[in-house]
Amino acid sequence: MSKKITFGKIDIQLPSETLTVFEIFEDLATLFETDYQSEAVARLKKELNKIPALKPKPTIDYEADRTSLTSRSATTIYCVAECINHLAASEEQLTTLEKEQIMTTLKTWKRPKPQRWQIGDVFSIPLMDGTFMFGQVIDTYLTKSSPICLLFELKKSQEKVGDAELAVSQVITVLNIDNEPLNNGTYKVLHHMQCFMSKAQRVNANTSYGGTIMTALGNAYYGLEPWNILYKEDYYDQLLLSNIARPKTAQVLTQEARNAYRNKHAGV
Repeated sequence: MSKKITFGKIDIQLPSETLTVFEIFEDLATLFETDYQSEAVARLKKELNKIPALKPKPTIDYEADRTSLTSRSATTIYCVAECINHLAASEEQLTTLEKEQIMTTLKTWKRPKPQRWQIGDVFSIPLMDGTFMFGQVIDTYLTKSSPICLLFELKKSQEKVGDAELAVSQVITVLNIDNEPLNNGTYKVLHHMQCFMSKAQRVNANTSYGGTIMTALGNAYYGLEPWNILYKEDYYDQLLLSNIARPKTAQVLTQEARNAYRNKHAGV
């Protein structure tokens, strides 16, 4: 769950359960009206060098369309935001009081503690209609903080679930996901039990998915969102285990309806 504060038009991401630093992630080329991101970064560095007392220096990384600026220091990230605002083609005028409030928020911010999870933990996945599906952490990949999770077919109106219920529920997928929804508590750890499957049964073992892919798949599985609205019409089919067929509850749009939905919700 993103936590941020705004300095003019610039968003400062605050340290969260998954982010350990303050971060500004912006298209500086657009803000500064330069042709290239590298030009904008050079201008910002020149401006920051005019502040000899700026320590520590921010970490700066950029690609063609975005620049990431991070720091553990509230004072540093404040100075960076102030410089970006000053260099922007349309500078936002902030009052002294507004600036003081921003600085106070940054300096007093306490990073929330991540939810603890481990291999074997069963967790709830909230769906669009207020019901829940359930997953389990069965292993890790790349690092010990990168979970491999399975998704049970079981759907309930209550967040509580027993081992016996899960034992008779089909597992519909096993995926590498990022840890954000587990760390920030979107996926609430309920209890611990023996793992139902092994990582050898993963779908697309070399691919890592955003954590909320399980939410999206769950919503589509039970017809709460259309099944065929992503860039590949069969994207969700490819996430299912080989023995799991597309569910009868899936809402499949006609080509015309799919195009209209994607145009409305994704602008494509």
